[in-house]
Amino acid sequence: MQTLLNDIELDIQELKCLMQAISSDANPTLKIVAKRNIQQMKARLEALQELLEEAPTAVVSPLEEPPAVTTPLTESVSPVESVIPDTVKMVCEEPETVPILAERIKPAKDLKHAISLNDSFRVVCELIGGDGAQM
Repeated sequence: MQTLLNDIELDIQELKCLMQAISSDANPTLKIVAKRNIQQMKARLEALQELLEEAPTAVVSPLEEPPAVTTPLTESVSPVESVIPDTVKMVCEEPETVPILAERIKPAKDLKHAISLNDSFRVVCELIGGDGAQM
């Protein structure tokens, strides 16, 4: 039964992705795949319903309550005082922030560092006439 539930959950996630793709691109192939996914989900839901109908249900009979026995108290009982702490400290761990890719990439400071070695060789040879100092 758990595998059926997992399969149904995966089908729902897949259908969500397909519907997002269909909303951005009206591809008829995606519609066919979505229809097939819906049919597959229907079959799995019917199988789950059959499993639920076949599962035996236990009938719980009402329990008989034993007769109440009362005994007189001979000792005096003092009330119990409960100790409640004044403050409760909630500790929530903040997720560690990871810098985004744009922050991790160092910006190029000049043209020489911005282009690759092959491109810089081409620039020096073809555009500047072999003078690397001008670059």
